[in-house]
Amino acid sequence: MLTRLIKFALLGTFGFTPVAAFADLPLTVEGMLSAPNRWRVELGINYANTEQRGVSTGQPISVQVSVAQFVTIPTQVGTAQINSDTVVLSPGLRYGLSEDTELYGRSSWLSDSTRVQGVNGGDSQTNNRFDSLWLGVNHKLIEEGKSPALLGFVEIAAVERSLLSGATDSQDSYGHSGLIGATTFRVIDPIVLSFTGAYRINAPRDINNQSYIPGNFLLLSPSMSFAVNSDITLSAGLLWRNTRPDIRNGQDQSLLRTSTDLNLGMAWLWDERSVLSINSKSNLSGGGGSDIGMTWTYKLGELPQRKRPGKTVTP
Repeated sequence: MLTRLIKFALLGTFGFTPVAAFADLPLTVEGMLSAPNRWRVELGINYANTEQRGVSTGQPISVQVSVAQFVTIPTQVGTAQINSDTVVLSPGLRYGLSEDTELYGRSSWLSDSTRVQGVNGGDSQTNNRFDSLWLGVNHKLIEEGKSPALLGFVEIAAVERSLLSGATDSQDSYGHSGLIGATTFRVIDPIVLSFTGAYRINAPRDINNQSYIPGNFLLLSPSMSFAVNSDITLSAGLLWRNTRPDIRNGQDQSLLRTSTDLNLGMAWLWDERSVLSINSKSNLSGGGGSDIGMTWTYKLGELPQRKRPGKTVTP
């Protein structure tokens, strides 16, 4: 029972707060990394709503789909009020290369509906498109023991589809964005404390004969989860993000932006193969809307034997 509670507390901490959106944190306790030579499939769906008022250039909308990845949707230019609904579908696949290393891929499709009210009246538009395909690796760096566990992850955008504000045509880029990050956590039964940091860097790409560089960002996120019982875990955390402005033809498109979000969630251990997680993210500072998401993860093949996690620290 203790092993099950600890495992599920970690599922809560890293599985359903949008900071972790369940699947990208490379944990080495039972059930977190894919077992060696085993596969896991994931299906995530996220909904975001934002409203901007009194803007001359609408800020892009960001929907978090994984530990440190965001789907970004450009908004209208020269409007007085923008209201948007966005749904992002994110299927993924994971493979356990060894006990310490996991390979994964994740793609995203989005549907965005925007209503605009300006000085010249109202307008609306809907956009449905493929967004991106990311490939990554999770690897254990330090086992939990006398010190907290340390885990690293690296991702690269195999394909990204970019759309500029005010434009109707999108264009694909290949291998022009990357992300590197790490997570540390400590188990204090039945609570898990964790901290994630990640940095995304974007290279220049040409879109519609224009030079475009999406803004790099730094992400920091502390979180805590509590195993209520062997089936339910509750989680709460903060997400702070520092995003540089997009650059278009050598000109900054906005200011340097910082924001702080509150993450709340619940994870449900459906059965030995499946975990269902529900998460929400609401903005505390910096302007923005709210996200709500759900992720289902399923283990394929023969289930590995259970093993007890690393050292547990008692109060």
